[in-house]
Amino acid sequence: LAVAKERRQQVHRQLEHARTIQSQIEQLESVVGEVPEAVPPETLEAARQAVEEARRRHEAAIGSERARQLAAQAKEHREAADDSRRVAESLRNSAHATDDVLSDLVGRVTSRLRVEEGRLVCDTDRGAEPFSELSPGERWRIALEIAAEQVGEGGLVTVPQEAWEALDPVNRAEVAEIARSVGVVILTAEADAQEQIAAEVV
Repeated sequence: LAVAKERRQQVHRQLEHARTIQSQIEQLESVVGEVPEAVPPETLEAARQAVEEARRRHEAAIGSERARQLAAQAKEHREAADDSRRVAESLRNSAHATDDVLSDLVGRVTSRLRVEEGRLVCDTDRGAEPFSELSPGERWRIALEIAAEQVGEGGLVTVPQEAWEALDPVNRAEVAEIARSVGVVILTAEADAQEQIAAEVV
């Protein structure tokens, strides 16, 4: 009887163990059933290509937007340059008009001088030169000629000593001739070796 009882217990334990194994098998089958099917290589490759294409389109869109921005900036710069050119042209025209007005005013005083690009110029044997770049003798020569013309016949023009001494003999002779032709008297001084002041008519 004891042997039969022991045998019964063994069978009972084996049955429980079999049930446990069966339950584990069912759980494993359930897990295996939930595993997704393997993705074919061609599907993976198609997905990779789609991602690459999307990336290329994104980069192209960014490049296109950047190009649009650069084009807009270039247009703004061109418009600003055009505006600057128009302003510069207007200023040049105004400068020329100013030169004409000033030359007209100067021309009422003398024909020897005129205004070019805002500078007083005169014609010399070297061509047109700015009055300020002439030698002191040349400037005084022109100034005395203008003064003689302005005071007119019977007038008196006083010339500083340093101005007269700045003239070379040729220019002195020309100034004297102008004075005689216009009919004016030029009064000046010149240093020499004499101890007494002496008047001299040239």
